[in-house]
Amino acid sequence: MVSPRRKRILLGAWLALLVAGIVYQGLARPKYSYDMVFYVGAAMGIDAAPSGLHELTFDELRSHVPPQRFSDLVEKSEYRARIYEDPRAFADNLRFYRIRPLYVGMIRALHELGLDYVFACHLISALAAAATFWLFAWAAPGNSLLPRALLAPLLALALGLVNVGRMAMPDALSALFFFGAALLILRRHTTVALLLLVTSVTVRTDNIIFCGMLVAYLRFLAPVEHRIANRSFATAAAASAVLYLTITLLGENYGWSTVFYHSFIEKLTRIDGPASVSLADYCMALRACIAHALDFQGFLLGTVLIAAVWVFREGLRDRASPVLLHLALLSGAYVALHFLLFPVTWYRFFVCQYLLIALAALHLTDEATARLLPHHRGGGSNQASFKGGVSQLPANKDSH
Repeated sequence: MVSPRRKRILLGAWLALLVAGIVYQGLARPKYSYDMVFYVGAAMGIDAAPSGLHELTFDELRSHVPPQRFSDLVEKSEYRARIYEDPRAFADNLRFYRIRPLYVGMIRALHELGLDYVFACHLISALAAAATFWLFAWAAPGNSLLPRALLAPLLALALGLVNVGRMAMPDALSALFFFGAALLILRRHTTVALLLLVTSVTVRTDNIIFCGMLVAYLRFLAPVEHRIANRSFATAAAASAVLYLTITLLGENYGWSTVFYHSFIEKLTRIDGPASVSLADYCMALRACIAHALDFQGFLLGTVLIAAVWVFREGLRDRASPVLLHLALLSGAYVALHFLLFPVTWYRFFVCQYLLIALAALHLTDEATARLLPHHRGGGSNQASFKGGVSQLPANKDSH
């Protein structure tokens, strides 16, 4: 009979191995997405002359991207070829990406430490995805070791976390900020949670939507012991709004209509002014996305999980903090709202939300798992360690 202490050690070693595997996947099998071109350009453009930035960016990519992948980046479509050939088109499109200052700044900082820009992009994503997985596994319920040892890794894989760790995009970093903030909310460390939520706007400006939802929830809808004071709410709301406006103004953000047109109607090269989107354009994009929704990894599973959480919400209240149920339902609402504003089901946008829904679903299965596999029980302690899930974590007594 393996002692509870040895089980925890073995579990910790297994999860550490999985974390190392996620980092390895991100660095050994990176995805050279087209967005990487502009993130490298944005990082190099912090102090480079605009006139030479186009050439510097593609020279950097040519030096550090495999030849076949580089050919894909510059020849795969007419749009990519135009960006490669036309510095003005490159500069105009760069404005879509300069509005992620924290991610771009981290790429530049890693370059200053001696890393090339391409590797720096992937290192940030790989480490962020690995850290998010560690938090997810740590927060899984603890009555049985099965959720942490098997179900958590499978869900992280199925919901796209591993793949996001291979992309040169800010989505893994965004997921880490939001998932970390959610766990802090569950522990009633609301001050640090609010700081992460506000800062997330500098990772992706559209994060202000989920940030606003969580801040409003903490002020008006959370259980009394989790609510924040009016002053904290006003400070967080004002800070996130100021950050958003500052980033969009300094970064010369094009706005929703141009982003929508560029993403769904026609790829723009030289951009002379805001694009217009008609109701027919919007409906066409929405219809096309709905028709292909099941083709996207994680979307079907995420939908099934949120449906399960909703159907069995009463049982979840008995097994976990009601705040976890609220966070899962807010995550589902955010996915739906984001879909209406920007009709895509790309899993990279929603990894954190899917993981929060999955965490709630794991609490639903925990008691049944423990009854079916009693020999997998983890020791029954209420301490905030690998033995206990988020419902057992100690509260912050200084919370409002």
